[in-house]
Amino acid sequence: MKNELLMFWLSLDGHIAKVKYDILISAYGSLGEAYEAIRSGRYIEAKGIGEKLLNRLCKLSDKSEIEEKYGQMLEKGIRYTHYFTEDYPDRLRGICSAPLGLFYKGTLPDKEEKIISIVGSRDATEKGRYYAWKISKELS
Repeated sequence: MKNELLMFWLSLDGHIAKVKYDILISAYGSLGEAYEAIRSGRYIEAKGIGEKLLNRLCKLSDKSEIEEKYGQMLEKGIRYTHYFTEDYPDRLRGICSAPLGLFYKGTLPDKEEKIISIVGSRDATEKGRYYAWKISKELS
């Protein structure tokens, strides 16, 4: 499977930080090897990667479902970037728990532009959406 889809697969479970990616690579040698082991249920626990996360990744590891979700994302105008792409924000690379992947609509900010971001849940509550709107309105 293409590396872009493998990175997308890791991001499907929510926030996976770059440090967890590093642990997977250290344990398996490559992302492709990690995927194959997890997909087949032959995964090993590594310090920092618990069985709970490995089980969730295993449930998300069907190649055709990954490709389908990736296509649906693109159809909705949602874009994806990850830690190893040129467009990934440098400011995020500098934090210790940098997210491995980012989903976004529109364009990413210019590297020199001052920004404020609001990060939220995929399944936000009505109250959460209200406060995100209110804070965004005030900041703008």
